This record gives sequence, C-alpha cells and structure tokens, in this order.
Amino acid sequence: MEKNEFVPFFLNLNNKKILVIGGGKIAHRKVKTLLNCGGNITLIAEKIIIDEINSLNISILLEKLSLDNNILQCQLEKLELNRYFMVIAATDCKELNSSITKICDEKNILVNNITSQDEMNLRFCKHFQGENFQIGVSGKGDPNIAKELEKKLISFISKGN
Repeated sequence: MEKNEFVPFFLNLNNKKILVIGGGKIAHRKVKTLLNCGGNITLIAEKIIIDEINSLNISILLEKLSLDNNILQCQLEKLELNRYFMVIAATDCKELNSSITKICDEKNILVNNITSQDEMNLRFCKHFQGENFQIGVSGKGDPNIAKELEKKLISFISKGN
C-alpha cells in the first residue's frame, strides 16, 4: 500500500454497518466512539479483555482470525465483508491488521489500521465540539500529538481568543 495523503472531513455514521476486529483497549475505545456516533457495530475478536464491551449494544462474534491470507479472506467473506461501510483493524497483531487492511482496501471499504500510521484509507482524529462548532485534529496517526493539540485548542477557545 502506498503512502497516503488524508483529507479531513466529518461523516454521518447513523445506522452504518461497522466491523471492529479486536477485543482490546483500543478496539473498546473505537467501539464506544462509533457507537456514540450512531454506528451499527459488529465486533469480532478471539477474546475480549474489557468486560464493558459485553454490555454495549453491539453484535459480538468470538472467533480467531487466521494469519493465512487465503483463510482470512474466506473468514471475512463469511462475515459478508462487502456489507460493511467501515472496518477497524484493531488487533494486537500487526500482520493481521495489515492483511485485513489490504483486503478491505481492495474492496473499497473504509479501513483504519491501529498498528500503522499510513497503511489504511481512514484515519481517526481527536474531535470536540461546542454549541456552534465542531473541530477535529490529527497527529497524522500519533494520538499523543492529537491530544496535545486538542488541549491547546480548548484552552485557546475557552480564553475567548
């Protein structure tokens, strides 16, 4: 996958089918964000390490995905991958996330890969809003930079500048 240039924009995710692959902390955070934005979430993971995920209004499939590309493609086809608007590759395995990303990209499905800053076609931004504005900031895949920018912007806005 070539190095990507990203265009910032806001999406309406109401009732959009979103597949999150992974059961850890980052997957949990992505699920909560997407659920709060109205996404229809399916989570697939070998195991879930954050108990709260089980109490969220999402579909959960416990399954181990294969590192073998042919088997992985079959597993994703069984999930009817084409029906998903967006996929989040949020496992702790860089190879698996990379394979998921390539498969989704070939199918023109929006995909975010948590283990790469460039190997994806969708990047999340840190976002916040006030009464009459909404701002998103990106650290080009580095969440710490985005958090720092968010703090500075909130401080600037709250001072009334």
